[in-house]
Amino acid sequence: MNISSWLMYWILRLDGIIYVLDKLFLVAMILVGGAGLFAFVYTLVKVEGNYEEDEDAVKKIGKAWMAYLRYLKWIIIFTIPICFLKMAIPSSKQMCLIIAVPAITNSELMQKDIPDATGKIFKLGIDYLETLVKEKKNTAQPADQQKNK
Repeated sequence: MNISSWLMYWILRLDGIIYVLDKLFLVAMILVGGAGLFAFVYTLVKVEGNYEEDEDAVKKIGKAWMAYLRYLKWIIIFTIPICFLKMAIPSSKQMCLIIAVPAITNSELMQKDIPDATGKIFKLGIDYLETLVKEKKNTAQPADQQKNK
């Protein structure tokens, strides 16, 4: 697999893209929280009836609430895709692993040469350990024979 400089650019830019999406999500959540606070205050004003004598103030609050709901609808429409993008876009480290690990493990070197070399190294290690065990037994036997005498 050939990795072009364009692909490397986008892999390295993934962290920046995720950063921007984080900030957009944060702004959207602040706006949604503001809408909730506005709804709470609007409900208190309506229920308490403090402004019953001033109907214009209640109508202005109602109009402001409806305008904010229109904005809130668009905020939610844009927030949901941002959430899914944040989940789907890997970081640059993850993307490097996604590209590099299959390329390394599927290479001809890993498939043919490394297992043969690994087998040879493993056999050499086993042979060396066997010789160490034999030497240990040979050096331990004379000491045991002297104790028995």
